[in-house]
Amino acid sequence: MRDVIIFDFDGTLADTLEAGREIFNRIAPDYGLATVEADRIAELRHLTTRGPVSYTHLTLPTIYSV
Repeated sequence: MRDVIIFDFDGTLADTLEAGREIFNRIAPDYGLATVEADRIAELRHLTTRGPVSYTHLTLPTIYSV
């Protein structure tokens, strides 16, 4: 067995939020989801999980069918 250390760099050493938003926006239309504009990120980051899910029109059946 190997000893492994896992680091969570996101937001610490690497800011991947914009890259993640761009990727999400590229595939969102394929799944009937709303895209996320850069100026909405600050607002969405302060919501509970339900906020961004509702904003993008994501539903549980959509989550399970992907």
